[in-house]
Amino acid sequence: MVFQTLYDSYKRNELIMLDGAFARYRKKKDGSIVLYEIFSNGNGQGRKIIDMLLERTDTYVMLKCPETEEANNFYHHLGFVCIDKYVTKNGTVLKVWRKEKCLD
Repeated sequence: MVFQTLYDSYKRNELIMLDGAFARYRKKKDGSIVLYEIFSNGNGQGRKIIDMLLERTDTYVMLKCPETEEANNFYHHLGFVCIDKYVTKNGTVLKVWRKEKCLD
């Protein structure tokens, strides 16, 4: 199942793979990007992936992250804004993060 999901993202050109990092995302019809998964073992690769996503979006990058995860600090540090927070059916509190594309 996991490999099929990754393969489907690859076929849609919605998978970024770097040395020690990957991200799976979806570009929506409105041009925004929803980040589903990101993994990085450090060395600035996570930041590089976010920069690549911002280059690919027409508007913004959005993602959800459990409130208890340290990754929330990473997103805040990179300039994402927490635009919402809600509780899922199983009781997990999710933060919704968004970063606008800078149109210089």
